[in-house]
Amino acid sequence: MAGKTLLLFLVISLVSCAAVGDMKEARRWHDLGIEHSKAGRDGEAVESFEKAVELTPNNVGYLKDLAEAYATTSRYQDSIDALTRALELRPGDTELRYSLGMVYLKKGDRALAMEEYKVLRRTDPELAAKLWERILK
Repeated sequence: MAGKTLLLFLVISLVSCAAVGDMKEARRWHDLGIEHSKAGRDGEAVESFEKAVELTPNNVGYLKDLAEAYATTSRYQDSIDALTRALELRPGDTELRYSLGMVYLKKGDRALAMEEYKVLRRTDPELAAKLWERILK
């Protein structure tokens, strides 16, 4: 019995170490993505953010940065998908909802931007007003 317990402990320890390693590696990719983005290397930023999200798929901040990079490179549907995933993980995040509305506008879909506006109107009137101004332009 002690042998099985030790083996289970070792397996759990290895998995935990791998997860910590993935988080550190994801952080490196994310930081590189920010560097690329600041330097105007948008394609490279997308690739770096994608690798960070691949390693830590439930990191809302990384998903948001990936979505912004996608939008910058006119990959609007990919941006929408990343923001939708982030909202699944953090449904009450009004900043994510505002960003989603903005991407819908960039894509030319005012109707879906209006849907995000309606949600924001109930949850964050200030961001709703900001999105409304953009919808009217």
